[in-house]
Amino acid sequence: VVLVLEGDLGLAVGAEEVDLLRVTDRGELARQLAAIRHSKKVDFLRPDGKTQVTLEYENDVPVRIDAVVVSTQHNEAVKYKQLKEAIMELVVLKTLPKKLLDKNTKFHINPTGRFVIGGPMGDCGLTGRKIIVDTYGGMGRHGGGAFSGKDPSKVDRSACYYARYVAKNIVAAGLAKRCEVQVAYAIGVAKPVGVRVTTFGTGKVPDEVLEKYVAANFDMRPKPLIDELDLLRPIYRQTAAYGHFGRKEFPWENTARAAKLADDLLGGKSIGTKTNGVHTNGKPALALSSKAVPAKGKKVVVADKSSNKKKGSKSKNAFAASN
Repeated sequence: VVLVLEGDLGLAVGAEEVDLLRVTDRGELARQLAAIRHSKKVDFLRPDGKTQVTLEYENDVPVRIDAVVVSTQHNEAVKYKQLKEAIMELVVLKTLPKKLLDKNTKFHINPTGRFVIGGPMGDCGLTGRKIIVDTYGGMGRHGGGAFSGKDPSKVDRSACYYARYVAKNIVAAGLAKRCEVQVAYAIGVAKPVGVRVTTFGTGKVPDEVLEKYVAANFDMRPKPLIDELDLLRPIYRQTAAYGHFGRKEFPWENTARAAKLADDLLGGKSIGTKTNGVHTNGKPALALSSKAVPAKGKKVVVADKSSNKKKGSKSKNAFAASN
């Protein structure tokens, strides 16, 4: 029997949201920038580059793009005007949804000027990479641990993948439009010491019910979650660019458990036995009976206590990607 203990304390966060703007979680601008360089449509682009998109939200829904930043390495010969026109035409306008662009959208193409020297020669110190770029941009919370350079036994990485997996299945099951899963670990303890599920007022069942269901049915100990997602495979080189989430090739993006989630929680069935022994809301997470799920025909009212925003409130969040 192999028992994998957690090697450090940590907080893992995973999220999923219906209708999340594709450009934010898939690094589409950075991907298009690389594609144009590889296609040889222009001959002056070089490998180093980064992108950022700032979105304006109303009631947590993106309504417009406020600003776009594209910085790309280039050769010495190209003129700035030629570079800017090419990036706007072949990258920005080819990628971003036109309905979110308006006359007030700001475009910053190589705003610091020339960018000839790039890569390690121009900017060293990549330990940990950019943790927000790798995950959810400014819209989502982060536990603080970097992914790159860590094997799956480190929950900084693997538990964030699994939390994403849980959140995706909750949304895919139709239980919420938006979901965040937080998992906390103690050093040397395989079982998580806390699990929290938040649906930001979009859930069809109370967050507490989801929380207890997740703790009872998703095994978040390091070895079981590694086994379930088959994480001991050479798949991580692909994560070095364009972010870790929103990409179908990765196992944490599959929603194979959504149907059972929907059946259990929307069909009023018994939920099963505990697997984690996790404490939620200060109490051990036990199996729920069907009494915890509202009977058919009864309405569930879920108040969003986490937000006191007035209707029409606006906010801005930036999403970045490195090339």
